[in-house]
Amino acid sequence: MISILLTLLLASGVEAPSWTLQLPPDPRIIALEVKLSSGEFATVTREVRTFLEANPDHPGALHLLGRATFLAGKSIESA
Repeated sequence: MISILLTLLLASGVEAPSWTLQLPPDPRIIALEVKLSSGEFATVTREVRTFLEANPDHPGALHLLGRATFLAGKSIESA
């Protein structure tokens, strides 16, 4: 339903909301995803926090930080 509405908005010349735009995957985040799947929770948490200092609103990094802290057993901090 939302995609139909966005299609109609775009066809009418109305600019799409910014939240519909997708960022290309960042290779640093992809590398951290691999480390996370290897169980390197502390390393990923530390490196993603460093990444977030320069990119505080990066959705992939924020999500990865939540996953890493949750998987490390710190579910309260990940919320």
